[in-house]
Amino acid sequence: GAPEWFVRAVDAPRQRGLVRVDASTQLEYLRWESPRPDARGLVFVHGASANAHWYSFIAPFFSEEFDVVALTSSGCGSSDFRDKYTGEVFGDEIVAATEKLGLFDRPDKPFLVTHSFGSIAGMSVALRHGERFGGIILTDVRLQDLPSHELRKHLALAMKQRRESKQHQSRTAWQRYAASLPPVEKFKLAPEQPCNNQFVLEYVANTSAVRESDSSWHWVGDPDRFRKLSVDEGSPDMSCDELERALHKVPVALIYGAESWFLTLREIRETVHGRVRELCPMIKIPNAHHHIMLDQPLAFVTAVSALLSQMPHTTHPHAPPASKLWPALRCYEPLYRSKSLHLATKTEWHLAMSRAGELTVTVWQTQKSNLMCATEPGKRITQAGVGVPFALRALAPQLQTASRRLYGV
Repeated sequence: GAPEWFVRAVDAPRQRGLVRVDASTQLEYLRWESPRPDARGLVFVHGASANAHWYSFIAPFFSEEFDVVALTSSGCGSSDFRDKYTGEVFGDEIVAATEKLGLFDRPDKPFLVTHSFGSIAGMSVALRHGERFGGIILTDVRLQDLPSHELRKHLALAMKQRRESKQHQSRTAWQRYAASLPPVEKFKLAPEQPCNNQFVLEYVANTSAVRESDSSWHWVGDPDRFRKLSVDEGSPDMSCDELERALHKVPVALIYGAESWFLTLREIRETVHGRVRELCPMIKIPNAHHHIMLDQPLAFVTAVSALLSQMPHTTHPHAPPASKLWPALRCYEPLYRSKSLHLATKTEWHLAMSRAGELTVTVWQTQKSNLMCATEPGKRITQAGVGVPFALRALAPQLQTASRRLYGV
């Protein structure tokens, strides 16, 4: 049987409803409201062919602190169908649903957690609407350190092959199965992977099936969704260059399964362990495959919690762009590069050391990693030969005091 924590989670009080995201489309959502009326929003988005119920045993762990919503993308679950699905369409749905559900009206910007194809939508949100979110976590998604034009070529070829395959031919209805056949017997994860949590598989299979009046059942969602799905047009290319541009608008972090099929691909593995680690925080969950929330649900909760705890928290009306509020993320953004051995980069950025306010800090980083931070032009408060995050944490008391003085809070 299912463990006690799982039973408590799926039985936790929640709302289920539909939210209109455009003139022709409503999305299914599940909501676990925090007891705090001004709680920050936290939005979960699933991958291809899944639905909001995949987070039914994840979301309740966050409902004390956050107003938690799990969305079902169009073409999935009980959400409406479309003529075409793209990363940008899914991204716009996320923003529209977040707005309609009132999560942008809170004192703090909402967080977004996405998985697999949902993370392509998450990247679209980061690139086009990132400033409206407090942070975005992308889970187990393809990222490659290749020029955009090369990736676009690869994606176009992959889509051509997909559309010609038998699996993605036009389908107008799902096959029906006898009531005596449990949905888990026909349920397959894509990509395929082992999952020892049979109770999780049974739950997501049952919540992915629709019972008909004659007691037969079929899968939920648009049966023609994959044929209508495009990742080469109207979707991010998921390059590291795109990730770097997204970081100028919003803090981004990543979670991967250590056994994920993505990390079996050399180019993606080298990208994740190389440039991605340099750009933003990344947690790799041991013994987890692609569908992390299914085979390692509690580890996934822990990883999300850890990353959210490191995201910036600010309610100041003059708060700077969120991408400049997370010291562990990107401590400086090069404005120019000098051939001089002395000066490598210089930038001014805003730092939220506490909920009290923000502070403008100037950081010089030389090739020898010497730093100089200033609370006011020309006023030096320290110089250190350590990494920026550690220097700033050591300076937290002075920075908080200066912040209160500068902003009068």
